[in-house]
Amino acid sequence: MNFAPVLLAAALTCDLTPKSPAKTEAADTQAFRTSAQRGLTFLSNQSRSWTQANPGCYGCHVHSVTLEGLSIGKHNRYDVAPNDLKLIAAAMLNNTQGVHTTTFTTARAFGGVAFARYDQLVDGALTDDLLKLAKRLIEDQQPDGSVKVDDTRFPIESGVVQATFQAMQTWRQAYARTADDLWLTPLRKAEEHLQVRAEKLDSLSLQDRAYTLLGLTAAGVGAGEKRSLALQRALLDAQKRDGGWGFGEASDAFATGQVLYTLRSAGLSEKEPAVARGMTWLVERQKKNGGWGGTVSAGSALGEAMWAVLGLVTVDVMSVAVSGVVDGQHVLPTMKLEATAKDNREGGVKKLELFVDDLPVHASCGAGLSYELATGAMKPGKHLIDVVATNAKGETQKRRFEVYAGDVYLTSLGSRFDARTGTVEVTARDIATEAHGVSFEVLAADVKDGQPVPGKVVHSATLAGKPGALTASWDGKKAEKGRYFARLTVRDAAGKALHSEQLLVFNEREEVQRAKFAEVGGKLNLAAEDAANTEVELVDATGRVVQSTRSTAQGNYRFKNVDQGTYTVRAKKEGFRDLESSKIEAAPAAAPASVNMGW
Repeated sequence: MNFAPVLLAAALTCDLTPKSPAKTEAADTQAFRTSAQRGLTFLSNQSRSWTQANPGCYGCHVHSVTLEGLSIGKHNRYDVAPNDLKLIAAAMLNNTQGVHTTTFTTARAFGGVAFARYDQLVDGALTDDLLKLAKRLIEDQQPDGSVKVDDTRFPIESGVVQATFQAMQTWRQAYARTADDLWLTPLRKAEEHLQVRAEKLDSLSLQDRAYTLLGLTAAGVGAGEKRSLALQRALLDAQKRDGGWGFGEASDAFATGQVLYTLRSAGLSEKEPAVARGMTWLVERQKKNGGWGGTVSAGSALGEAMWAVLGLVTVDVMSVAVSGVVDGQHVLPTMKLEATAKDNREGGVKKLELFVDDLPVHASCGAGLSYELATGAMKPGKHLIDVVATNAKGETQKRRFEVYAGDVYLTSLGSRFDARTGTVEVTARDIATEAHGVSFEVLAADVKDGQPVPGKVVHSATLAGKPGALTASWDGKKAEKGRYFARLTVRDAAGKALHSEQLLVFNEREEVQRAKFAEVGGKLNLAAEDAANTEVELVDATGRVVQSTRSTAQGNYRFKNVDQGTYTVRAKKEGFRDLESSKIEAAPAAAPASVNMGW
């Protein structure tokens, strides 16, 4: 099904011939891309040689970090040979001690983050392997939310914080790909662990500061949140006078690339002076063969180059810098947005466009855009703000920001039955900044007209509210097995309810849940991209909405705990015509009924 959107702004035609970017800018992004390409070639050659010299061996760092770098490079339009990606993936999967058969948690964690980046940025060829690793990493999670490790050889492995981040990135992508909320609970518990670590910032090494920020970013912590800002500042303050970062007195390529990759993941542009200086440091010290030497990684030129490349390969064909908005913020009544873009090859920037929830709002010819965004008409909830640059070749580059409107203080609700403890865990991100509390209730799932509805309260508790991960647990061992409703409510200091969210949970193991109830899932697409953050409803045969959800970053959605029956799926997106599927049959103990739709 395909429907045209109702446009809010007319398309802008820019006929000007862009000029090449000025050479006087501090950030020589063309040089950054040239250096990154040389580094990618070095990585591919070195990894191929290592694999041939070590047949039957999965090199958890050699293969995983290289696959991560090549995946980012492929996405950011560098020259990456498909055979190099296949060779590394095969080495990880097919060896006798491969990523699935290894007894080492550290090796699984490295593999998980590599498959996550591949799955996010290249294609879905490794999705099944990603999900297998994601489940294994849940088994490796400790009660405090951290992930255990069995190798801490510096600097390749740094310990628990690194493994926890790697698992978090794995679970984040598993959720984006499947829309199954069971991945959100381990992700949130890991966030809690890293939030505690970050409270003792001075005790963290440079590496652990980087991995903590990477983990919190993977958990959805906005760049403007207090903890993220503190970690960003700590990393920026550690920059040495020559522009690099180092694990010792001198700067080195390993630390410089790692910190740059972390700051870029947190949203800093390569136009940020500190980032540009760090990238320049790497460019100026790159060897003729494309590597950087191996100063700190036990003489490993490959280990050093991996992180140097990760620090550089984030530079896409265009750079887009935006001010006036940060990820995760609540919108202001009026937001003055400023954006600039630069073509990192030749030709220049043709136009910049501003979109809100995938609808065009404003456009400007050239490399600059300025617009005052009035947010009064935004409905309460999460919204997406995109700034898209187009160059003379028609290539595009996008910066996306997630923001919130209205009294919305709980996001990313998830639930899981923990078979080890016999408890139902409900998690969310708490984004309220004023003093508040959170009430947690479990309600019976009564049946009305053949569908579950909230009944009497069977459990209640009060939780301390604070920005960050929120976990509520219910020991339902003495309660009847089956479906319940869980409700979280944010209350102000006087006890007034500000925001409430609820979801169906299941007081029994996942395999029992799927044996008794059906699932419905699928994917939504716009013309050229995933339809993220779209409202999706499950409608029964009488026309009643029995469940609703929002699509993930990759446009996927899922309904669990569904009674056997006939349903339709409806997608609703402001400014677009509603989509409604044909009738589908949902049954327990079967694969999820699948419905894909698009505009």
